[in-house]
Amino acid sequence: KNFQSLCDGSAPVGSYKGSKFHRIVKGFVVQGGDFTRGDGTGGMSIYGATFADEAFMAHTKRGLLSMANAGPNTNKSQFFVTLRPTKHLNDKHVVFGKLIAG
Repeated sequence: KNFQSLCDGSAPVGSYKGSKFHRIVKGFVVQGGDFTRGDGTGGMSIYGATFADEAFMAHTKRGLLSMANAGPNTNKSQFFVTLRPTKHLNDKHVVFGKLIAG
C-alpha cells in the first residue's frame, strides 16, 4: 500500500512524481524513491517514520522491486529494481513486486 499510494499521489506525505533515481549501479540495481531530499538520505512512508519488514521473498531475477532500507524494519519510500539475481539481499530487503514493462 505504501508504494502504490506514493505512485498514485494519494499518500498524505508526498509522491514519487518528479523524483529521480539517485543511485544506479551497473549490473546490480537502480534505486529511487527519495522524494524528500533526492540524494538517498531521505524519504517517508505513509505509516510515519518507518514501517516493519513484511514477508521476505527471494531476489531471484532481474526486474524485482524491493524496499531499500537502513536495517531491519526501517522501510520508508526508497526502493530499488534488481538488474540481476541478488541473492545476498535475501532476508535483508523486502521484495514487493516486479516490472512488467519499461
